[in-house]
Amino acid sequence: MAAPDYFKQQFLPLMYGALVFPDKASRRGFAQYRKTIDAAMQHDAKFDALLLLHEALLTQQIPCPGNDDACGYVRAIVQRTADDPAVQLLTKASQLAKQNKPHQAINTLLQISRDGLSAGHVIDIYHANYASELLLAADILTPEQVRDIEGRIVAGYRAGMRGNAWIARLYQDIGDFLLYQNQSYAGWQAWDIGRSLFDGEAKDMMRKADEAEALLLKMAPWKFGLRN
Repeated sequence: MAAPDYFKQQFLPLMYGALVFPDKASRRGFAQYRKTIDAAMQHDAKFDALLLLHEALLTQQIPCPGNDDACGYVRAIVQRTADDPAVQLLTKASQLAKQNKPHQAINTLLQISRDGLSAGHVIDIYHANYASELLLAADILTPEQVRDIEGRIVAGYRAGMRGNAWIARLYQDIGDFLLYQNQSYAGWQAWDIGRSLFDGEAKDMMRKADEAEALLLKMAPWKFGLRN
């Protein structure tokens, strides 16, 4: 059975929308994110504020050290939201993922309530990332288990795209997932779309794609129509 064409069937329509019908309201710089985060904090919506901060950090690279104002703001929001139960679950999930326990990380995310969240799609992105780690970490999986995990990954990234197609890291992560599926051309297309959409600090999120391309150019120049 041929592998599903996740790129054309699931991701390209959403990416195409960002390319052809750019939603300028969703394409925010860090200063605009700060205003939205501050508004959430004023309404004591701590978890939503932290999710918006995470979205901002998935959208553009914040140089720390180097940008003391932005770095100080990030630290302040993290500290001010640390007592929120949902924030604590999100933090626990991240820690479990770093300990190479993606299954437990996913189960922790599933305990978080989505009620009243404006940036709940950030949770979906993390769910997809942890599911990708689960797919790579597992030694033996049945075909049914593989399809289930792949379905979680696709659903999570699609939810992220629907929530905000201007999250730069999404294009990197989707490209990575497709490459791991041995769909290298599709993965490269996802990277290229991301690189065409973003510039400045947001483009820094696509640096891994640039590095992979440079390595391939060095190792296999004929793939680019060049000779050694």
